[in-house]
Amino acid sequence: RAARVYRQHLPASLIPSGLAKDCAPARFPIIAPDSRASEQLFSDLRRTGYYSGKWYRPVIFPGTPRPELYHYTPTHFPVAEDISGRIVNLPTNITAEKAKEIARVIVTSTHK
Repeated sequence: RAARVYRQHLPASLIPSGLAKDCAPARFPIIAPDSRASEQLFSDLRRTGYYSGKWYRPVIFPGTPRPELYHYTPTHFPVAEDISGRIVNLPTNITAEKAKEIARVIVTSTHK
C-alpha cells in the first residue's frame, strides 16, 4: 500500500525509472536531484518524525577503515558515488495515511 501511495503522490521525476510499477520493495527508493537535496529531505523527514534511510552511503556500506582491501577508489566510480549520495529510501511498513504524510513532506521539501 505504501509503495502505491508514493507512486500516486510523489513526482515521477523522483522515482527511479527502473522500479517496476507493481514492485513492493522493503524500502521505497527515491532519487533527489543532488546530494544537497537528499540531505534536506533526510532533515525534513526526521524533523517531522519519519525515518528515511541512506542507501549505501558510503558505497562500501556500512563503511570500512581500509577501502583499499575492496579495490575501491571513489574517484574511479563517479556514477556510483553520485547516485548513492542522492538516493533516499522510504519506509513501506506503514499505513497509507503515514505514506501520504511522508509524500507531503517530500513534495513540500523539494519545492522550497
